Amino acid sequence: MQTIFGLGATLAATIGTLVCLISGVMRIVGHFHVLGFESMTLFTGGMALMLFAALLKIESIGLILKDRTL
Repeated sequence: MQTIFGLGATLAATIGTLVCLISGVMRIVGHFHVLGFESMTLFTGGMALMLFAALLKIESIGLILKDRTL
């Protein structure tokens, strides 16, 4: 379970970072809409993915520590 949460966290963080990077660059360039969405909406979605990744990583660390104490 720790491995699944760890890999999920890494995947979500990577996708979130890419979404934030792409939306930020597109906004700086002057394209305020990307794939039919506002760039700030995509940026917020990327931040949400990174927050989800952090919560998954914290949960996986908690599971590892729980296994060590048993």
